[in-house]
Amino acid sequence: MTPTPRRTPRLRRWIERGIALLAGLVIALLVVEVGLRLGAGWFMHAQQTRAEQALRDADSPVVLCLGESTTAMGGDDSWPSQLQDALRERSGREITVINAGVPAATTPVLMLYAESALARYEPAVVVAMMGVNDGMGLTPGREALIDRSHPALEIFRSAKLVRHLWLDHRDRADAEARTEAAPHPWLDPSFDPEPLLHDEAFIAWVGEFGSIDDLERALRGDIEAGTPNIEAHRVLARILWDQGRVDEVLAVLDEGVRAFPEDPRLTVEHATFVAEKGDLDAAEAILRQALEAYPDRVEPGVALGRFLQTHRMRPDLALPVLEQAVALGPVDAPEYDTGLFELASYLIEEDPEAARRWVDLLRQRKDLPPRYRYLLIAYHQKMGEMQVVVEMLDELPQELPSSPRDLMDLGSLYDSLQMPERALTVYEAGARQHPNNELLLTRAAHAYRVAGRHGEAAAAQVEAEAIRDARIDPVTRESYRWLVEETRSRGAALVAVQYPRMDVNDLRQLVGEDAGVLFVDNGPSFEEAIARSGYDRLFIDRFTHQFGHCTREGNRLIAANVAEVIADQLLAGPAE
Repeated sequence: MTPTPRRTPRLRRWIERGIALLAGLVIALLVVEVGLRLGAGWFMHAQQTRAEQALRDADSPVVLCLGESTTAMGGDDSWPSQLQDALRERSGREITVINAGVPAATTPVLMLYAESALARYEPAVVVAMMGVNDGMGLTPGREALIDRSHPALEIFRSAKLVRHLWLDHRDRADAEARTEAAPHPWLDPSFDPEPLLHDEAFIAWVGEFGSIDDLERALRGDIEAGTPNIEAHRVLARILWDQGRVDEVLAVLDEGVRAFPEDPRLTVEHATFVAEKGDLDAAEAILRQALEAYPDRVEPGVALGRFLQTHRMRPDLALPVLEQAVALGPVDAPEYDTGLFELASYLIEEDPEAARRWVDLLRQRKDLPPRYRYLLIAYHQKMGEMQVVVEMLDELPQELPSSPRDLMDLGSLYDSLQMPERALTVYEAGARQHPNNELLLTRAAHAYRVAGRHGEAAAAQVEAEAIRDARIDPVTRESYRWLVEETRSRGAALVAVQYPRMDVNDLRQLVGEDAGVLFVDNGPSFEEAIARSGYDRLFIDRFTHQFGHCTREGNRLIAANVAEVIADQLLAGPAE
């Protein structure tokens, strides 16, 4: 009989090391799991203690707030805490707001907590801002890593942590892959580069060099070699900004300002990025210094006028600055056309007769962007000058624009002129060019209905709804359905809050318009605040790529929006 060979010491050592490594990994995961659960347990206990203390201290209507970390975290700075102050200020009486948010929770977990909280606190109003951890509102394609057919994994907080870390890694890898495949969003034919870069250098250069990395290397080589090209600095700055390399952006522009002291465009560009970074005072100071340093150039005045109108919300200050800038023309510069457009677009609504001067000057310009032409036609329609309208319509290019924005603007123009056939042609072409654009499909469906083509209207509407439904997580939908039924059975009002910067219509579609729910839209107010003060004043991070956890100021804005919507529910009775 042949003896069985004995395992070699080397093999045994490898097996022992593997077992030790596996055991260490299991212990590490257990430590993480215990730590996460202890932390969450402490947080929930402290939160419940504060809630019960508030109920003991005040006999008043109760508002129960549900959500994840965007609701739970922040203490006195959280939006539920600030909601209590906002409602008290509106009503003149005590109103108790309970923060029942649960960090890192999915909506099924939130509903477990909500069931007990509803019984314990008997709220008059329930406010829910939830769903982001289910996948709603995140980057397209960011579905759950852990298959929902294995719910046992969802009970482990460490598994959720690993999932989020993996999703973040995958998002970065996907972003790099998208960058390689489509080097920059400005290359998309449907994207309008005019507001971002007033020339075609960017598109031409990327097409020539192939990839964004190749273009960056070429631009840096061009700059280091001292080649006299101001556009190299402008485009490189925008590439770096798009990648979040803010310090490098400002360094490139500073270097460009020194290399081209006679040209104000890089100084204007510098101010633009400083404003986007959130330092509005510094941006305004840069623009005013440029206005003084380049009194004969149109660019600083137009940039300052637009800044005062969009960031400071002061058209009364912007108009004289813009007028002074365009008075230097006419000049062969896109900024001059932009100045005329800004003056005309504002005055058309405020003082149509005063707008005529700028409209006439703008009409004399050549190669205007489509939306400029549409503005001119709308002005003459407003003034009842239909012969001019007809002439300008005949001057429009036979070929339709390519960008969704221009297509919708042209379709709207035809709608306002009561030309439904032309509007339908535009929307129909837009839906073919951009089959994933929900707004174009919706407008096409409406145009089909007006034309009596009900079958095609229904088909376009189905496609639009399918695109909208694709943004909705089924788990979030089911959780909201349960919450609607539960609050209704208890006689409580339900307020559904959309996250900042997201479309409230998606939430309406998810919950249902006929559910008797009040909706809070945090979109317009946040966009306006970001334009005025910068992203970092409102958010401390970007964990969803669209919005993040709010600062005290951002949470105050949410609280104000919620208080405005639910005031009638709580303030109907007499103040005590």
